[in-house]
Amino acid sequence: MTIHEYEIIVRNTLKRVGFDDAEHSIDYRTCKIHDLIDQQSPDIAQAVHVNKSDEEIGAGDQGLMSGYATNETRSMMPSSFQLAKGQLAIGVSDQWWEQLYNFDDIS
Repeated sequence: MTIHEYEIIVRNTLKRVGFDDAEHSIDYRTCKIHDLIDQQSPDIAQAVHVNKSDEEIGAGDQGLMSGYATNETRSMMPSSFQLAKGQLAIGVSDQWWEQLYNFDDIS
């Protein structure tokens, strides 16, 4: 895929889920899309699918580690991670749903 194809997918997805107002969130029409997608490592490709039968094909998934153990919070995660994962994500989600569906109009 080209960067242009990725950009179309990202913009269409943002539009579909309602991100169309830069003043209050993201506008799918004007936001900047950064292409950070790169080719799979040849070492990983060799290990998981190159010259492999269907039964031998593995997964080349990469993990993402966030945070470290700390006594900043009861969950032992850094407070910045806890905030982003918890209250902030829930608050953003709640606001998004409230804007998408006005439950006051339901009888």
